[in-house]
Amino acid sequence: MTPILTESPHTSDYFKSDNGNHLVVTIFWAFLLLPIVIPKHINSIRYVSVFGVCMVLYFVCTIVVHSCTNGLKKGMRGDMVYFTTGNEAIYGLSIFVFGYMCQGITYSVYFEMKPKPCVRQLTVASAISMTVCMVLYILAGLFGYFDFADDTKGSILENFNPYQDVYMMVAYMGMLVKICAAYAMNMIPIRNFLYHCLRWDLETNPYWRHVLLVFSTSAVVLVAGLFIPSVNLAFGLVGSVCGGFIGFTFPALFWMYSGDWSLKTVGFWHWISCYILIITGVIAIVFGAIATVYNSFFDI
Repeated sequence: MTPILTESPHTSDYFKSDNGNHLVVTIFWAFLLLPIVIPKHINSIRYVSVFGVCMVLYFVCTIVVHSCTNGLKKGMRGDMVYFTTGNEAIYGLSIFVFGYMCQGITYSVYFEMKPKPCVRQLTVASAISMTVCMVLYILAGLFGYFDFADDTKGSILENFNPYQDVYMMVAYMGMLVKICAAYAMNMIPIRNFLYHCLRWDLETNPYWRHVLLVFSTSAVVLVAGLFIPSVNLAFGLVGSVCGGFIGFTFPALFWMYSGDWSLKTVGFWHWISCYILIITGVIAIVFGAIATVYNSFFDI
């Protein structure tokens, strides 16, 4: 929302301030984000999700087009590098892990599969989606860096002026829809966790109680989002801590301690892969979290 408000010549000074921005975000949350988290099933937001994915594809295309017509003409400049090292590289690992976090909604997707839940179908869908994500991340990151070099901001949306190029304004509106779908998806694991703690059943729980729970949870998320100083701080901590545990450490430990697990019974590749997962998870949790905090608060 910040570039849309700050770049417009008709925006009042109040809405360009932090308080004005918080007010706009709260209104956006109340009228768009909150209603979309109320449905109980992922299937209810499938059309919004599909449209959001299409707009992400469109946004990546606009990044490539803008880079080809602007940044690529300038060549190598500033401190552009092929690789980074040290704290900056470890900090990038946290963002990288966050970008591939999808484990939280896996079971919700699995149990809503039609005609019936199928592990093979889930595996194929996961492989396709992760491959598409990888391609989009590479294109957006590479061409975005070619375009803005050292001036690339934490969110590349902030590098574009939506009022100069009409196609970028369309991308901005599309990314708002994508944020709505992503917000609903990310709220599902939190909701399921609270349901489990309260020993409620999703199908039999009264809708008024369900709405009260998701409203309270969403309000807490809103307050946290308003006062977190940087989106990359949230991405980095979630990626390093949650991603390190959920995506790497826990799956390996669950299998290792489920019984009858040894080099002889599971084979060399499964055996070594479990240890690689654990080591990678520990690196992401420990070094990723430290690098994120350092980069956000001390490396100024």
